[in-house]
Amino acid sequence: MEHQENKVPVMDLQKYAIVDASSLSEATRLVFKNLTERYGKNMVDGVVLSPHGESKVVFVETLKKEGPIVEQINKLAEMYSLYPAYVVNEDKDHLPKFGNLPWYVVEAAIMLFDKPAGGLEEFKEKMSHVMKVIYREDSTFVKAFVYEGNTYMHVVFFNSERSPKYRGKNLGVPQWRDEIERLKREIQVPCSKCEFKVVRYANL
Repeated sequence: MEHQENKVPVMDLQKYAIVDASSLSEATRLVFKNLTERYGKNMVDGVVLSPHGESKVVFVETLKKEGPIVEQINKLAEMYSLYPAYVVNEDKDHLPKFGNLPWYVVEAAIMLFDKPAGGLEEFKEKMSHVMKVIYREDSTFVKAFVYEGNTYMHVVFFNSERSPKYRGKNLGVPQWRDEIERLKREIQVPCSKCEFKVVRYANL
């Protein structure tokens, strides 16, 4: 998403994993770091924000629909109970498979927000406020996965909510894109890039 950062590794948010890090120990973090470096990929710390609060996550770059690095992430997630753990793929021309896990089709919004003076803390406060307003007024649950770069706040949203009775693989609610556009307007942080895409993800 951003190509001029020197301090914070820039993720390729086309094929990557998001792993829960709320209980990630330093030893386990080192295992993930060694794993990504072994395959020449990046790992960055981030947060997931929702109207109900926040939790820590790590973004792990994979650049593979399946293969050794994804298999290792799966093993580590299982070994250390790092759930939820998602593998995301934007390749719409080929439906990837990972074992017997189902892949879901969802709409995603990938955004670059200018980093406010207060950095991640200020951004989280603004984002959380608007999410709560949208949830209260429109009953739409919006969740954001965020990491702080040197210039931008890197954010990805997924339209992954569904009716409790729905069992298909195309998730989402029809008003989601309108709510993302509303959030972009009301957060009062300039948005340098906004791209809507269809992605597939598997929950390891």
